Amino acid sequence: MVTNTAKSREMKVAIDVDGVLRDFVGSLHKCLIMDGLILENTPMPEITSWGLHQFYPQIESTEEFYDYIFRSESTFNLFSSAPIYKGAKEFMELLEKGHEVGIITSQNEAGWRATLVWLFANQITPPNIHCIRFDLMKADKTIWDYEVILDDKPSHVHEFLDKDRMGFLLDRPWNQEVDLPRVFSYGEFIEELNGME
Repeated sequence: MVTNTAKSREMKVAIDVDGVLRDFVGSLHKCLIMDGLILENTPMPEITSWGLHQFYPQIESTEEFYDYIFRSESTFNLFSSAPIYKGAKEFMELLEKGHEVGIITSQNEAGWRATLVWLFANQITPPNIHCIRFDLMKADKTIWDYEVILDDKPSHVHEFLDKDRMGFLLDRPWNQEVDLPRVFSYGEFIEELNGME
């Protein structure tokens, strides 16, 4: 459960989608089974680093794997039907009560359209929703004027810190190899915000 224990100053807060609000990895595994690319009884691998393809050796090439994710008939379903993490909707609602909140995600065009559908279907509709089209430009989330970011990808948190902003990794098995500010829950992130002057 996410609770707000103290009133902090209003901040401009950026929130990532995949790995923070949406279980992309779980959706990918389910879609790979549904499309017959892995066997139905294939256990969900523990994803412990970036480079999802290495955890699915059944798919022959890295290019084929990422084409499936971003450029196939399954792309829309993979992104739009992914499960929401437990507590994510309530977290966003609570965050929006005290802060200016924006979504920043990095997608190609197909993933972006499906992400918009997913956000609205899950009633996550902050006033600002941004997409970096990684197929058109470098995925730098600092191009928008946010003071702090919550993300699962170390490079995005690094970019914020490098520009004298604040950033936190949401702890995930795939981001353990870096020493960056880290939170283990939505509630802990809100506590960090509440402690900022």
